[in-house]
Amino acid sequence: VTAGNMAIGASNLPADGYYSGFFIGRELHAMGINMNFAPTVDLYLNPYAHVIGPRAFSDNPVQAASLAVAFFHGLADAGIICTAKHFPGHGNTDMDSHTGLPVISTDFATLWDSELVPYRFLIREGLPAIMSGHIAYPVITGDSKPASLSPRMLTGVLREKLNFGGIIITDDLQMEGVMIDGLDQGEIALAALKAGNDMVMISRGPETHELIRKTLLRAVREDPVFKTSVRQSVLRILEAKLKWIKKPGGVPLYPDAANLKNLIPDREGKDYFLSLAGRSATVFRDEGLPFSPRKEKKVLLVGQYDDFLKTGKTRIPWADSLSINYNPFYSADKDEVQRVKNRAKDYDTVVFCLANPRSLQILKGLKELGGRVIVLSVLTPVYLREVPWVSTAIAVYGTGIESFQAGFAVIMGDFKSEGRPPFTMPPFP
Repeated sequence: VTAGNMAIGASNLPADGYYSGFFIGRELHAMGINMNFAPTVDLYLNPYAHVIGPRAFSDNPVQAASLAVAFFHGLADAGIICTAKHFPGHGNTDMDSHTGLPVISTDFATLWDSELVPYRFLIREGLPAIMSGHIAYPVITGDSKPASLSPRMLTGVLREKLNFGGIIITDDLQMEGVMIDGLDQGEIALAALKAGNDMVMISRGPETHELIRKTLLRAVREDPVFKTSVRQSVLRILEAKLKWIKKPGGVPLYPDAANLKNLIPDREGKDYFLSLAGRSATVFRDEGLPFSPRKEKKVLLVGQYDDFLKTGKTRIPWADSLSINYNPFYSADKDEVQRVKNRAKDYDTVVFCLANPRSLQILKGLKELGGRVIVLSVLTPVYLREVPWVSTAIAVYGTGIESFQAGFAVIMGDFKSEGRPPFTMPPFP
């Protein structure tokens, strides 16, 4: 598990962008996968953009663009087709396009100087593919269609203004954000291709695939303009295959199954991602650092990840553990909050893993413990703004064991972290 895009933003080193892409790409290559729907280049502009959060490099367009370019070249050097997403930008909304259609009231001048900057950089560098997002920009397009179904956004902006000649593929067409006007999946796919996409993504269901195939085949037979457009899309796809797959050292059609155990996980990559997790770890509040507990002191580890509890027990063998659930994502019931509160009150120190709104709600129940709580934040650290009473807080940006090892190493004083917050922490209302 990688340290995550936000970890790359926290280190702010293009080399970390490159090697993250490269080592991810090398494992994909070994498995015979030739295209990666990454990186996410959305800017982290809305603190409640939970679906983007740690998937973003930064809230700064130039920083995000520079790191995205490096990531792209890392993937490219591993022979993988890179796909930047979610065009034209999903980071300035609190709505998740999996469950509804986000509407962003941004004008084109603002978009040009913010969310479009990473695409402007990447296209100049030869980016081969872009994923269109299910986000509406009515001020720009003049309607409420998602960008993935908008000719003005895909043809007018992406093809004509940004001069992108590569492949455009939709985000999953089974997401709620694209299900508009009572259209069935076949009609949505047809609208997506007519809007300027070259490919459509469907995550599941052979029945859905068959419906789409029949709808598109009928349109090709009956509509000569659409048929010409499909031919142009096929040409772009074939050109990408020739450039990326057929070249010497390209991704094989059939992976070497007998050798996969030696290639995955990538041994160099595993060491690299541990170093990135350490390099990017960020101290937000340091009153209780370093933490050097004596054995007679009672320590409780509270978290939703087995690797967090496992790593904590490795570093503090006499500590007790309390597991909490990650879901439901947005809330914790009163009984869960009280259960943790009752257990934690008898301990000298509680090391708490903060990951989402649910765990934030549980953490707020420990306010009376004050300085006895040490927070290890994972994924986005934005939730720390709601608990100003926490005086010791460290952030890592992934949920793999490497990130937890790095976080505990900072807590225990093994090294001083050099990571910096990759976004401006907004004040809590």
